[in-house]
Amino acid sequence: MMYLSQSYTYISLYGDKFSPIEFTELVDLKPTDSGIKNEKRKSGATLKECFWKYQLDKTDALEELENALESLIGVFKDKVPVMKDFIQKNNLKVKCYVVIEAKNDEDSGVFLNADFISFLNELKASIEIDVYNI
Repeated sequence: MMYLSQSYTYISLYGDKFSPIEFTELVDLKPTDSGIKNEKRKSGATLKECFWKYQLDKTDALEELENALESLIGVFKDKVPVMKDFIQKNNLKVKCYVVIEAKNDEDSGVFLNADFISFLNELKASIEIDVYNI
C-alpha cells in the first residue's frame, strides 16, 4: 500500500564543549550535520552548544519506520562502547529523534522494540517524537 506520510529519524550528541570532528574520526562516520558553540548558521542563528547529528533518509511513516529504527541501531551497534566513553568524557547528552510528517489524516504511530529501548538505555539517550500534520 502506498502511504503519503513520511518519517525520518536521527541521533544527536550535544554539549557545551566538544569537537564534532574528533567524534567523527572516533566513530568513522560522517555526520549529516554538526556545529560548534557560538558558530553562526546560514539561518543567522548562533549555536548555543556543540552538536553532532546523523540522520537517516526519509521513509514511509507507517510500514518502514520500525525498519529505520533498526537501521539506526545497525549503524551504531559496534560503536557504542567508544561512544559511551566519549559522551562521558565530554559530559554530553544524546537524543534520538523520530519525526513523522503526517498527511491525509493517515494514522501514524511509533513502535519501539526492546532492542531499540536497550540501545537508547545503553547510551543514556532520551527520545523525542514529533508529529507534524502537513
